[in-house]
Amino acid sequence: MFMTTRFRLTFLTSTENSDGTPPPRRRRHFLADDIARACRALGAEIEGPVGEVEDALVILNGLRAVDGTVLDLNLRSASIFPVARALQSRGTPFVFATGYDRTAIEPEFEGIPLWEKPLDIEAMTRELCGLMARPLTMRV
Repeated sequence: MFMTTRFRLTFLTSTENSDGTPPPRRRRHFLADDIARACRALGAEIEGPVGEVEDALVILNGLRAVDGTVLDLNLRSASIFPVARALQSRGTPFVFATGYDRTAIEPEFEGIPLWEKPLDIEAMTRELCGLMARPLTMRV
């Protein structure tokens, strides 16, 4: 593939549907597993999935670097935008993978790729890898 070095990736996933009901455990597990598998195929070491905003911030503030992230918009009904802001301030590439459409994204994240469910996981991971390959000065 086009990634020759290993990279660290986090996957932050919702534990609820947009209507507040829990999604079927199997479907949520399979989606997280499918995304992780696709990322590992490109050389990723996976942190997560993480289901709490606070846990995500602990990872981001930890000693180990994160090179890219897949974010769902809500983690247990908490907005993911504080995590997105932290990633953006560090220049860490990320994509949104969610059941929501673009209108749910805050305007400051207009340039961040949005992948709506059902996901084309391979295309999404290729795009994230492409974002990580860009020089820091070219990242949104």
